[in-house]
Amino acid sequence: MTVEEFYAAIGGDYDAIMRRLPSPDKVLRFVNLFLKDNNFNELKAALDDGNAENAFKAAHNLKGVSANLAFKELTAATSDITEALRNGDVDAAKRILPSVDEDYELIIKLSKELQ
Repeated sequence: MTVEEFYAAIGGDYDAIMRRLPSPDKVLRFVNLFLKDNNFNELKAALDDGNAENAFKAAHNLKGVSANLAFKELTAATSDITEALRNGDVDAAKRILPSVDEDYELIIKLSKELQ
């Protein structure tokens, strides 16, 4: 799978990432770094613990990373969960989490097919 095909499959913005990192090799390098990012796991753990502050930090960080990588769908989902947590609404964040999880897992799965 090419980087362009990957971005199409995940609902990303290929044109935006190519403006930011104008080489598929650079994009691939940053996608591989994303795979090592622990914010998603920290978000889930904090929500399980009911810790709105830590969940907000992890969600906000994940939103920033996904925005920088032009992962549009994940950025939208993490934006929603970040706003719920900004207001301290852990229950709303838990309702949004499946959408974040779906987008995140798709990126993880398809990134393994990148060339």
